[in-house]
Amino acid sequence: MRKAILTQKKFLNNGLQKFESQIAPYLLENGFEPIYHNHNDFDSLDYPFSQTVEIWKASRKLKKEAEKYDQIFLPAQNRLTVNPEDLDAQIVPYIHDIYPYTAHLYRENQSTFKYIVRMVQSAIGQEYMDNLVKLDKVIVSSYRTKKDLENRTSFTGNIEVVHQGVDGGLDEKPSIDDRDIDLLYVGTLRTRKNPEIIRKVFEKAHNKGYNVVSVNYEELDLPGEHYTDISEEKLRDLYSKTRYYLHPAFIEGFGRGAVEAQRHGAVPLGLDQPLNHEILGEEGETWIQIENTEDVMNIIDDEISQGTVEQAWENSKRFTWDKTRKQIKQALDKWNQE
Repeated sequence: MRKAILTQKKFLNNGLQKFESQIAPYLLENGFEPIYHNHNDFDSLDYPFSQTVEIWKASRKLKKEAEKYDQIFLPAQNRLTVNPEDLDAQIVPYIHDIYPYTAHLYRENQSTFKYIVRMVQSAIGQEYMDNLVKLDKVIVSSYRTKKDLENRTSFTGNIEVVHQGVDGGLDEKPSIDDRDIDLLYVGTLRTRKNPEIIRKVFEKAHNKGYNVVSVNYEELDLPGEHYTDISEEKLRDLYSKTRYYLHPAFIEGFGRGAVEAQRHGAVPLGLDQPLNHEILGEEGETWIQIENTEDVMNIIDDEISQGTVEQAWENSKRFTWDKTRKQIKQALDKWNQE
């Protein structure tokens, strides 16, 4: 039985490809063959555009190579832009989320270029959603995503939940000492991320003299320090110096950034969302629930407790890349034998 993974030789520094960079080498070392689809250097291109081109190239390669294999794993669902009923191979995607195409969220004003890119991506997304419901087996990032798939689409196949891992982290219990970043945010200001509360919190906290830091692949219009395109080592350093990690997103598929923050001793501040309860642990012990800007300000005005820092760190230890890799392979091997 020939098995393959639709992957790349080079990975960009974004959430989907961070996941792929952890999974692909393991599968390639354990019986899977590569179907490489990206041979260009996209570093000089705008990120949304490069992602769109990548999806297009991946779908072409999938259609071309599928007849050679019995099973093909897709590390991201957005590469499913080929009707699986037209392919001989068993296609199994990892579904990070489905909310961009099943939830109606208002988009803020953006440049004409990005608007065009978003429209193209939306068309691609609708295509993969149409193809997704024709599959028999999928792997998803959380029970929240599983529920969305069951309730928001007509999918009736097998669903395996495999949580993601986190990068690095502290080997020993973290300390509250030497944490000079009061509030850290890593991500975009897209609508689902709750940009209104992010902007208000950063403005108020900065004006009160708190040290606020944001990280993204492009500049964000936020006060305080901002970092773009930083190394993994630098990001881990920021996490380890942070008291509170701002995580007010309305919708996530897994929310790995908040768990990475916990792994370094930072305590997430998040909304009362099912996914946060699933991933971040016990509310009030491993993360703190917020509803508005004032909640955040009241929290950062107080000293963080050593106990909360340690419990947040303990929760994050549930999620390791080693466990993720093995669970994905086990699911694929099981389905390959059916």
